[in-house]
Amino acid sequence: MVLLIIEIIIGVYIHDRFIRPFVGDILVVVLIFCFLYSFIKWRVKLLLLGIFIFSVLAEVLQYFKIADVLGIDNKILRVMIGTAFSWWDIVCYAVGIAVLWMLYERRVIS
Repeated sequence: MVLLIIEIIIGVYIHDRFIRPFVGDILVVVLIFCFLYSFIKWRVKLLLLGIFIFSVLAEVLQYFKIADVLGIDNKILRVMIGTAFSWWDIVCYAVGIAVLWMLYERRVIS
């Protein structure tokens, strides 16, 4: 829940050139992992791969302006869906997944 609140604060209130575009995108995959892993006991590596694929798919949908196509006007929902494609976002998702993978390999996540 704390990660979700941090992500919402970053998305709605932070408009800098580092935290919002990079830290927020790294944390979002950690948030998704924590949420899913609390309900779904898949193998960690498979779950991480699925989250990365989902994240890249979401980024591709941003390229096609999915929020505009669906007519979404709600600010928080637009932030959650995203409105701008960026290769750097995909890099950040990969960094987040890599951090989670390293934590798993070191047995911090079991």
